[in-house]
Amino acid sequence: MGTYLSTPVLEKGEESGENLDCPVTPLAWGVVDMQGWRKTMEDGHVACLDVEVPPHLDPKDDARQTAKIFGVFDGHGGPEVARFAQLYLVDVITKMATWKTNGGEEKDPV
Repeated sequence: MGTYLSTPVLEKGEESGENLDCPVTPLAWGVVDMQGWRKTMEDGHVACLDVEVPPHLDPKDDARQTAKIFGVFDGHGGPEVARFAQLYLVDVITKMATWKTNGGEEKDPV
């Protein structure tokens, strides 16, 4: 069967979290994965609830806000890209010039 197993792996991995104390965006989240017919688990995910918001995006109030970044990455026949995205997506986003600055334009906070 090539890169497939003769019977699927049915055990499920579960992860969940919550941040219900946030006055702006309280949330609870969860993810479940299953290897299935593939020889190895090829998918990845990221759930980051405490990404520091740069000053130009931060609402002008007393409480410093944090951003939340979620991603699900399908391996599509190999785990390399999914794992890379899982490990580096948040870092890449927060190092982008458009994240750090407003591009010289005056914009309302998101």
